[in-house]
Amino acid sequence: MLDRENLERTVRFGKPERIPMKYHINPSCWHHYPQEQLQELMAEKETVYAAIQELDFDFKSGKLSVEDHRGLRERHEERAAALLKAIDNHTAATAAPQASRKARREKRRG
Repeated sequence: MLDRENLERTVRFGKPERIPMKYHINPSCWHHYPQEQLQELMAEKETVYAAIQELDFDFKSGKLSVEDHRGLRERHEERAAALLKAIDNHTAATAAPQASRKARREKRRG
């Protein structure tokens, strides 16, 4: 199934093969985070997503058995979930000092 068809099924609640999702960090926020680590995590996430799409394509074209596809896809999905959690933790850890600074300013203003 093409991405466009899958998206149309999602919008119409027509049982899509996968839920389309993009994980994006607003460019104006990049200066708040250590860029190297975050960029590495984001790049690895894109690589894992591409690998999952390639697995699906190989399975549909008959290059992979059901068992092989299931095992490899689960492993990649687990890695993708770990990367998303790491990205969330990374941004939350660096955003927490910003939030506490803002709270202190608000408190002083009273």
